[in-house]
Amino acid sequence: MKRIFKIALLFLLFAPKVYGENEEPVVEGVDLNDTESIVEEISPDTVNAQETKETENTVVISSETVNAQETISRNEKLYRRLEQKLKSEDWKKRNAAVISIPDEDVENKVDLIRIVLTGDKKYNVRIAAVKALIKIGSSQVIPPLTEALKDDKEYIRSCALAGLINIGEEAADSIGSALKDSDEKIRRIAVDAIKVMKRRIALKYLDAALSDLSDDIREIAINGIYNIYGSTPGGFNGPYIVRLLGKSIDDEKRELRIKSLEYISSIGGPEAIELLYKGMEHSDSETRMKVVKSLGKIGGDQVVQPLAKALTDNNVKIRMEGLNTLSKIRTPGSLKVLASAITDRDYQIRKEVVKLLAESGNDTVVKELALALSDKSWDIRLFAVYTLGTIGNYEAVDKLCKAIRDRDKEVQSAAIKMLKLLKAKRSLNKLGKFLLSDKNFRKETAEALGEINDRRALKYLLMVLPEEKDEAKKAIEDAIIKIIKGSHDN
Repeated sequence: MKRIFKIALLFLLFAPKVYGENEEPVVEGVDLNDTESIVEEISPDTVNAQETKETENTVVISSETVNAQETISRNEKLYRRLEQKLKSEDWKKRNAAVISIPDEDVENKVDLIRIVLTGDKKYNVRIAAVKALIKIGSSQVIPPLTEALKDDKEYIRSCALAGLINIGEEAADSIGSALKDSDEKIRRIAVDAIKVMKRRIALKYLDAALSDLSDDIREIAINGIYNIYGSTPGGFNGPYIVRLLGKSIDDEKRELRIKSLEYISSIGGPEAIELLYKGMEHSDSETRMKVVKSLGKIGGDQVVQPLAKALTDNNVKIRMEGLNTLSKIRTPGSLKVLASAITDRDYQIRKEVVKLLAESGNDTVVKELALALSDKSWDIRLFAVYTLGTIGNYEAVDKLCKAIRDRDKEVQSAAIKMLKLLKAKRSLNKLGKFLLSDKNFRKETAEALGEINDRRALKYLLMVLPEEKDEAKKAIEDAIIKIIKGSHDN
């Protein structure tokens, strides 16, 4: 038995199929003459096991290779067959072929479909190609569907866009490119899809949509941008949102300008005020009016200077709105700006200024009110007198002393009454001299001097007492008695 194994081993070592007919095998570390030791190391069981394993491996490798080759062969044949059908002169065959591709067990389906997607002259076939791509889905169909957005047929472009929208944000750039489509419906579908994407992506393309030819699409963009701002507690990136919305202040459609101004004012901040200030230069009066109201919505001293610009507007209604807005802020700075309109060319504006200043009662605007005492309209001068009376400080008293010599009797009478109420001793000499020089108001002037209740007034009262009778004389006597009594009480 040992002899048989020796012969078998020698046969394997010197077999021509392994080493060749003329080659002598070289086996390092093995003494071929020591057949006893070799045979002892290789038992019959070992040899059988090795031969079985080698046979199995050979069968497996051979089987996999054959299967792979058969698969490649089938795939290639199917691909070629479909390719041939897609190039058929019969459009129905091309149509049927492209419809079948998504369900075929073939690689490179997208490449097959592209054969007819943009090059096929038959409308139906291109539609089928787009629908086949949509059925396949995934990111691999984004490039061909994007190509289909350039098709001259609206329906094909719409289908392609629908397929891209179905893929989602991964196809955002392709969807965004549809905003340049010539068809408004397609652009609208695109902007509706974009506005609900992630903020960064949405803002990028909504910004582009702000310049769309369609009023509706621009409105969608404006609303979409503002909604993104409101999607975060406290507002998302207010300054950037304001800058985007600011582009619509000059929109050709008034309603969109108004809407953007509303949104800007609700966000507020320095950027908003700066944009609103520029908005005061718009040629449309209703837009400027909305700017003024928007500034009022923001409020505070920060909007005073932009509102000052409104007071120089050529539209009376805008100037009036500016006044009312400034009066609601109620700070010294806002009242100063408001008072500057006291010399406005419009009567109603001047009258409103004095009225608003009277309501405020602020003592920082006496200088401006003094200008109203020179107004050409008597009633405005009259309002100014009463307003100075509500302020009542030293400076106001001095201005009232000048008003007692107004050219209108009602204004004179009002000025005297205000000085009487204020009981300001600094007005004594002015009233005394007026008592001597003006006989028409001796009764009222004497009463005012009596309320001041200062002994220095007696000289003026005693000088005119002999000249008067009836009511004027009684008022003078009463004033004298009051002053004398008051001096004894003190």
